[in-house]
Amino acid sequence: MRNIVISLGGSVISQESRLDLDFVRRFTKLIKSESKSGNFIITCGGGYTSKQYVSAAGEFTNSNYLKDKIGIAATKANALLVYAAFGLDNVGFANTIDEAADLIKDNRIVVMGGVMPGVTTDAVATLAAEAANSKLLINISRIGGVYEEGNRNKVIKSMGYDKLLALANKHDPRTARANFIFDLVACKIAKRGSIKLHFVGTETEDIKKAVHDTSHSGTIVS
Repeated sequence: MRNIVISLGGSVISQESRLDLDFVRRFTKLIKSESKSGNFIITCGGGYTSKQYVSAAGEFTNSNYLKDKIGIAATKANALLVYAAFGLDNVGFANTIDEAADLIKDNRIVVMGGVMPGVTTDAVATLAAEAANSKLLINISRIGGVYEEGNRNKVIKSMGYDKLLALANKHDPRTARANFIFDLVACKIAKRGSIKLHFVGTETEDIKKAVHDTSHSGTIVS
């Protein structure tokens, strides 16, 4: 059975006004259904919770290492929320990439957050894909795709790895809470592993199409 990795953007879970429990319910229901035909490793970002804590930490420290560790704690809180929402016996929770790759052998679904400072959950997702021999990674965010530079109304439907790398190299500053759709390290890992990337928003139908590796309203990178 194939392994599929999902990088779940923290902002689709943790927003300024609320935790989006409606999305969490809808998402976990979909993945439960789709797990009949595939296994899923899901990495969760930190979202607004992370932003709050990282910003607050800036009042006391200039250490990006410490800010990253605080952000990781927020990703784990979001991941545990998603883990709880699945409510199934055959769902694992991983604290490392190796643990995720091991747990997916006996579980249909594995959930995790960040693992170490300086490495975003996007990069964790691509490394987990390599570790679990997955060739399909779905990035779910509020942005919903890669856009033409200077035109947020124009989604790029498909592109190669080199184009994505060029954009990431330009817009990824490698600091806590940086917000390019996919970080530079993740792009490089995806390219070296020939991992197909689907960038989608939160619409259930788009996520389902990405799971089945078909076209949708977002961006496909291969």
